[in-house]
Amino acid sequence: MGLLDEAREKANCYISPKDFLCFMSYKLGEPIQEIVSFLLYNNFDELVNEYYIDRHYRIYSCNDIDRKYKTSTLFHEIAKDGFLVYMMFCNSFYDDCLEDDDADLDFYEPIEIDFYYSLEELQKIGFLKKLNLPLEKGRTLDYSVTGDDMVTAKEPKDGIRTFKLIDTNIVSEAERAKQEQSIIDEYGENSQAHNFHKLITMASRGELPQQKTGFKSDKQIINELQEQVAQLTTYHNKAQDKVAELENRLAQAKTEIVDKSANDEPTHHKSVGSMQALVTTLIKMAEYDKEHLADPYGELNKLIQAKAEALGLSVKKDFIAKWLKKADEVL
Repeated sequence: MGLLDEAREKANCYISPKDFLCFMSYKLGEPIQEIVSFLLYNNFDELVNEYYIDRHYRIYSCNDIDRKYKTSTLFHEIAKDGFLVYMMFCNSFYDDCLEDDDADLDFYEPIEIDFYYSLEELQKIGFLKKLNLPLEKGRTLDYSVTGDDMVTAKEPKDGIRTFKLIDTNIVSEAERAKQEQSIIDEYGENSQAHNFHKLITMASRGELPQQKTGFKSDKQIINELQEQVAQLTTYHNKAQDKVAELENRLAQAKTEIVDKSANDEPTHHKSVGSMQALVTTLIKMAEYDKEHLADPYGELNKLIQAKAEALGLSVKKDFIAKWLKKADEVL
């Protein structure tokens, strides 16, 4: 016999809560969530003792090492959404796979299942004794737990025990695509039903964006709004200054236009106003100077010549006569 064989034999007289719950579910054909409710109904959490076994097979009660009892909290957490969901949460928590602001942390309390029940004491609890279950067998089997909290069990292979959590709600990509196409055919691609389906799909894949910052306090919101109001006020004042500047420039431009209009003498011979003034003058003067159409240098023609030169026009020979002929055609 080995040095620790006796110690190991004593440790084998204890069963973990996971093995205990899974074995009862397997033997009674009930979901673990129902098993937990049954145990709480019978005040199991008040009747049972909890023990700890270290790596040297030393066995301690909660009172020996000043530990708090965990059974009641554990069972109430499992009762929320079932054993599989809660175990997956605990695995993620203890593997550091959860963000600090993960919503599950506000809903579940992680419990490390590192304690045991005494098989001898369990068999002495009245309502468990009536079930007549070989609880000692529960610590030797392989267990698989599905999404509906039902348990299957089998003998371990090569003496190595396994414990599986099987999420039966997982849908293959092919099946998911088929479901999506069915929704599109019935409700349309841009329908609320299709958008909801896409949202659920993203959530199942863990693709929904996580909020990385906490919610803002009322004070933070008020401060941000005050800053925005201050910025808008600054923009408004700058806009008013710009409008005033443009109005001043417009008034100045109007004044310059009025001043230019008051001057009878156009300054550029190519401007439309200068040409109109010249034509008007020619037409009016041609009315009184038709007898001088052939003479480019009549008395009135000299006035026209002076007017043209004042406008900066180049007055050549027959210049006035040609314009008088054009004026005569207009009249």
